[in-house]
Amino acid sequence: MANDEIDRLVRVFVDAPLRAAGFTRRARVWNRQRASVTDVIEVQASRWNEPGNRSFAVNLGVFAPSVHRSCWQKEPPDVVRAEDCVVRRRLHAGSDEAGAGRDGEQWWVIHEAADVERVGGEVSGQLVAQALPFFDQAASLEDVVSLLETCTGPDARTPLARIYLAIVKAELGDSLAARRILSDLATTGPAAWRDRVAAVDDEIARIAARHADR
Repeated sequence: MANDEIDRLVRVFVDAPLRAAGFTRRARVWNRQRASVTDVIEVQASRWNEPGNRSFAVNLGVFAPSVHRSCWQKEPPDVVRAEDCVVRRRLHAGSDEAGAGRDGEQWWVIHEAADVERVGGEVSGQLVAQALPFFDQAASLEDVVSLLETCTGPDARTPLARIYLAIVKAELGDSLAARRILSDLATTGPAAWRDRVAAVDDEIARIAARHADR
């Protein structure tokens, strides 16, 4: 199979340090539950992989179950993937080696079985040096607000990122700021998102009412 070496790398080099840090694995996805957020790591194999040329990236994410419920009006998935997360990053290589893409994000490449040990060591080292400290900076909803407000990546001003920011602000008690974000999005954002914005606006009103009753 085209991705056999990636799966072996996951089992031999990636799984152990993440389990030691409190993560549990399902296939190529790891989750770690905390008080108000879930840390997510996902190894993403390229769709173009073939024998002799296998590449993958490592996606990091912070998921907030309460935000998911407010945004989508449904319960969180049993296994949270990076695409579900409120804040997302991609693991960087930490160098300018071949394979580094936009902003230094890395697609590691395996050409033959002998590459697995070298690449696995690099990925394992970067997870410990880079991913775990990132999660330490995203341990609460207050941290999530800070990350969303300072993010400069391509996801920073998407409608979904703005909706997530509004929900987190509302959950932290700043419903006025949350409503301003949604009002601006309803006025200037894509029409395709307006139904979602309206549904979230109703949910933020309920969150504000719960805060007022405390």
